[in-house]
Amino acid sequence: NSTNIADYTLYITNLTMNNSNGTYNWTIPAVIGGTNLIGQNMRVGIIDNNLSARNYDISNDRFEIKGDIDLTYPLGGGEQNFSVGDTVQVNWTGKGNLSANNLTLWVWNQTGTSWDTINSTIAGTNNATASYNWVLNSSTPTGTSVKVKVSWNADAANVTDQSDNFFRVIPSINITNPINTTNWYTQ
Repeated sequence: NSTNIADYTLYITNLTMNNSNGTYNWTIPAVIGGTNLIGQNMRVGIIDNNLSARNYDISNDRFEIKGDIDLTYPLGGGEQNFSVGDTVQVNWTGKGNLSANNLTLWVWNQTGTSWDTINSTIAGTNNATASYNWVLNSSTPTGTSVKVKVSWNADAANVTDQSDNFFRVIPSINITNPINTTNWYTQ
């Protein structure tokens, strides 16, 4: 958080700036030089090696870099239907190093009032694609308005993603009678 340019040790070199307005669009990488960029109290410094006097500037204030999650399945909508008893592979991509904390997988049904936890101890990822096999059991909400979301436990309100649309979970039907030893007679 120093305002001394010599204290900055992570570098991105050979950048091409837009000369008409002096801007550079920076896509924030997960790491620079092996250092995780997720964190608070960040600053950015810029050095122009073509200038001889006062060839640098530092951001006026601190900012925060957050990770991100992109849920890729199930997205809902259309003909996406599951049944109690199915196993659904929930897939996502974690952007940034989210391995310092666990992830939580949640389920929501439009008739409910809150998200219900499926699993809150899924290992966080480091800029990688991951999945969780969700077994739809008898406590899984059923109906046409079900969604899932994945969130990072360290910042669940901001580092999260959910199904784009609702999907359907159909209850299971289990016939318990007649069985192979049952005799029924006509009247």
